[in-house]
Amino acid sequence: NPGVVAGLAHKLVYADVTIPADQAASGSPGQSIAFTVTSPSTGATDLKTDAVIVNTVRSVVLTPNNIGQVFPGASVVYTHTITNEGNVVENGVSGSTILLSLAESQASGFTSIVYLDTNNSNTIDATDVVINNAADLGVFALNQSKQLLVKVTASSGAGIGVVDTTRLTATTAGLINGVAAPSVVIATDATTVISGNLVLIKAQALDAACDGTADTAYSTTTITTGALPGACIRYQITATNNGNANVTGLVVSDSTPAATTYSSTVAAATTLGTVTAPVNGATGTVSATVGTLTPSASVVLNFGVKINP
Repeated sequence: NPGVVAGLAHKLVYADVTIPADQAASGSPGQSIAFTVTSPSTGATDLKTDAVIVNTVRSVVLTPNNIGQVFPGASVVYTHTITNEGNVVENGVSGSTILLSLAESQASGFTSIVYLDTNNSNTIDATDVVINNAADLGVFALNQSKQLLVKVTASSGAGIGVVDTTRLTATTAGLINGVAAPSVVIATDATTVISGNLVLIKAQALDAACDGTADTAYSTTTITTGALPGACIRYQITATNNGNANVTGLVVSDSTPAATTYSSTVAAATTLGTVTAPVNGATGTVSATVGTLTPSASVVLNFGVKINP
């Protein structure tokens, strides 16, 4: 209510329009917004219509980078997540395509193949699809994520200590609403040939109240909401022996990230072995001394950190 407006006078009114974070891009004429003014004394009225065009934002993200170990002649499987963080549908829509490619740092001795993990099982099974072209990856809706499995195989003659880096590259092409494709994104998997076969996966979850309980499921994807100063993050590191021999002298360790401190609301814990950690509110290394990990066995290290206020 602007109050009385005298004849031939005017009053200026501001209207703030907030766009939802998940709003899809819109072309012309955009989202209509109507403003109406009505006099309660005379009934005089007028209408003005504005429009908001939401710009096209294109972003494809590929995470994480992994490290692992493999026997000569054996294979190791790495998990990656590809996410459409833009506000338009990607791949197979409006001329957009997302192509995946693999490349090895070793000239010979290693091969790799990428699968679409259709049931998010983290293992290659009969329902998973080998990615040969963009169509195999399927359409990506706004904020949609899909899980990929990269299987790296070392030749039987691969030397102990040899390190191979597999580069998984996602290249998006095609214009959408006149906007060019997002940058090429790359995830790398470093594989060392040893007499054991160990895979590490680090996942995280938000603990906004710092009560030591994860608010969501653990994931390798970036936490985009709620990771604010004073909140906590829970980490879950899983080491799995995919080989056919014992892994010995195993220690799983990580450090508190920059701008965080260790939180002992729920103390660091391991499913095997013993844990050492900093005191509450300090920085440093969290580690699990496991010792021997038998074939097909896993150990999980959990701990939390608090983001500095």
